[in-house]
Amino acid sequence: MKKYTIYIFLVISLTSPTCISQVIIYEPIGIMDKSLAKIYIQTVCNTDNMTNELQKCFVLDTYSLKSIAQSILKQQHTNPDTFNSATEYPFGSYIVTLISNGRKKQLLLSNKKTSHLFFKQQLAILPKNSNLYSEIQLIINRLK
Repeated sequence: MKKYTIYIFLVISLTSPTCISQVIIYEPIGIMDKSLAKIYIQTVCNTDNMTNELQKCFVLDTYSLKSIAQSILKQQHTNPDTFNSATEYPFGSYIVTLISNGRKKQLLLSNKKTSHLFFKQQLAILPKNSNLYSEIQLIINRLK
């Protein structure tokens, strides 16, 4: 009986939605980009933490959100303490933040070329019928 209990626990833990508390944020930080909206990606939009109109929230299914999060985790991460809001970053710079289960990972896309490559990778993961897909396409076109 113990053997079956272990298998049932394993199946439940592997199939349970682990991304419910995940939030992915794309924040433009380039000198010419600061007027653009900060993009929040979640399974359910929580507007409580959205403070102004320069923020957009997109809803994705758990699988797509997890796929994007995994692709971000494969990137080289930067310590959040190294970001300086007083620094003027060049056009096309972004901070990508992944918040999952209270842990925060950040990725600095420090120029137009890096951002362009990153967002093209993200576009390949997204479902084409999502609103976020067209938003990422707009970012890519702007970075060309």
